[in-house]
Amino acid sequence: MDIVNRSDMQLAEKAARERWEMSDDQRSNVVSQLVAIIADPSAKNREKIAASRALAAFDRLNVDEKPKTRTNVNLNLELSERKKDLRRRIEGLTGSDDDQGS
Repeated sequence: MDIVNRSDMQLAEKAARERWEMSDDQRSNVVSQLVAIIADPSAKNREKIAASRALAAFDRLNVDEKPKTRTNVNLNLELSERKKDLRRRIEGLTGSDDDQGS
């Protein structure tokens, strides 16, 4: 796809938003053209804005495709103290001390 005018940029944006099937080479080519339009000092502001919107749509697509990572965080900061307290309570209920192994 050759991006020549604003309607081409809008079509590229729609393709990204609607996740039209395209190869990695096609996607790379479109993104390169959009970046070139944004960097072109002779491009009109409307063209740069349209290219920026299309590029943002492709970027959003990349973010959505990244694998989600899960991070487990233990928010109970007093866990070791609770374990000690539970151990004392169990020992108090069972009447056992550290002499059980002897």
